[in-house]
Amino acid sequence: MTGLCSRNYEKKRAWAEVDLGAIRNNVAYLEGVIGPKTMLMAVVKADAYGHGAIAVTKACLDCGVRRFAVATVEEGVRLRRAGVCTPILVFGVPDPKDFESFFRWNLTVTVPDWQSAQRLSHSAQSLGHRLNVHLKLDTGMGRLGVLYTNGPDFVEKVANLPGLIVEGVYTHLSTADSDTVHATRQISRFVDVIGAISARGIEIPCYHMASSAGAIDYPDSRLNMVRVGLALYGLYPEPQLVPALSWKAKLSEIKEVPPGWGIGYGQTYTTKAKTRIGVLPVGYADGYTRRLKGKAKVLIGGRPYPVVGNICMDQLMVDLGSDPVGVDDEVVLIGTQGNNRISAQDLANWSDTISYEIVCAIGPRIPRLYTSKDTIPMRPA
Repeated sequence: MTGLCSRNYEKKRAWAEVDLGAIRNNVAYLEGVIGPKTMLMAVVKADAYGHGAIAVTKACLDCGVRRFAVATVEEGVRLRRAGVCTPILVFGVPDPKDFESFFRWNLTVTVPDWQSAQRLSHSAQSLGHRLNVHLKLDTGMGRLGVLYTNGPDFVEKVANLPGLIVEGVYTHLSTADSDTVHATRQISRFVDVIGAISARGIEIPCYHMASSAGAIDYPDSRLNMVRVGLALYGLYPEPQLVPALSWKAKLSEIKEVPPGWGIGYGQTYTTKAKTRIGVLPVGYADGYTRRLKGKAKVLIGGRPYPVVGNICMDQLMVDLGSDPVGVDDEVVLIGTQGNNRISAQDLANWSDTISYEIVCAIGPRIPRLYTSKDTIPMRPA
């Protein structure tokens, strides 16, 4: 394997390759789409959707990205410890036990309600600090945030609290990839709220609502900042975006079995003829869900082969037929080989879920190996 840089590579039989060149390509494309007047916030929560938050964040910094978002305080602190000094927004509801960490590590807080705002203000005064906050409004997601009809009053009240700096106000599109009517309604609601806030003489530096789908497909939702996750990793269906992650393995064993031979727990697959069964050291504990049973394929030598039988915790089986496949042949679970490709979306379709879940579920037993088409390969994080 060229481009891999890991001393432990020979000891591993399964790994994920993350192309940081693809991340840089996607940032460049997205910045071209949103234009120079709109900031790009890179969403690197859930360990950058399973790609590795530290490596992805540093690749984005190399491209000039200066704002990042995570889900939890712990994710933000991890980036700070890695030397990331630019603004980091934490999406989750602020827990009082984490207030000191917000101040200590200079993390930006999401404020979804008045009670949280009051508690943060009191904590800021007690510690003698000021804290950047982004206020969350609900324009039709039905999750976090104050209802948009109360948005201007909420923003004004929080802006007057001591110790808090209202740097941003945001909302979340719930149907940008599925329901244009509702998405347009949410955009209209939020734009009206922005107008009402401005009419009160309140200046807010950052307004944001667009995720990947909004940033690409709804120009009116871009405002002066967008939050991009899925597209950053090349998982959004846009031809110019490059998928950054490939999942690969080598076979642990190949064995010949007779016709009528049951494969795996429950014997849910029975061979129809004499065949060769390959065993891969990947299972549902690694994120290769049991829902893929009877549907998934892998690539070997550029050809697709079916995954057969129930997927085990640590292993899965592939029917190789009579083909001359060897144990040292590279197997692709996600990625391109020859003229064929298996995407994260393919696995999502086969298991009735979304591509986000597929890549986020790839577990820590699968090492991430970082490559780049335009820089020296990096060591795994």
